[in-house]
Amino acid sequence: MAIASHAARRPAHPVLLLALSAAGPATGAEVDLDGELDDFSPEGTARKVRFFHGALESLDRDFPVTSLAAQERIDRDMLAAQCRLALLDLERVRSIETNPTAAVESIGTALFFRLLRKDAEARRGAAFDLRAYHDEVLSYGAIPMSALRRLVLHE
Repeated sequence: MAIASHAARRPAHPVLLLALSAAGPATGAEVDLDGELDDFSPEGTARKVRFFHGALESLDRDFPVTSLAAQERIDRDMLAAQCRLALLDLERVRSIETNPTAAVESIGTALFFRLLRKDAEARRGAAFDLRAYHDEVLSYGAIPMSALRRLVLHE
C-alpha cells in the first residue's frame, strides 16, 4: 500500500494496524485488535465507534490529501471508506441491541439472501456464475424482496 511509504516519516497509523490485523492475530499499541474487533458488547461497540471516529480524524490530520501522491490519495480514501462502512455496521449492531424488530429484520434479510442464492444456483445449474448473480441482484437496487425474488428467479 502506498501509504506505507509514509511509515519512515510518520508514526504507525491505527487504521494501518487495523488493516494488518485482517491477515490474522495482530496487536498494536498493546491492544489486541482481533479481540477488540470481535467484542460486540455495548462497551466493545462503543470502543470501536471511538476507534473508527479517531481513525478518520487521524487520516485527516496525519495524511492530508494535499501531501499525498495520486495512488496514496486513493489508498487513503479506501481506508476512510472502510472506516465509514465499519461505523455504519456498528450503528446497525447498536440498532439490533436496542430494537428487537431490527434484529428480526436483519436475520430475515440474511436468510432471504441465502435462500435466494441457493434457489438461483439450483435453477441455473452449471451455468450459475456467482459474479453475474451478484451483479444482477445489485442491478435491481432497493426493491421489495418478493419483487427481487421474482426477477432473479424469473418467476
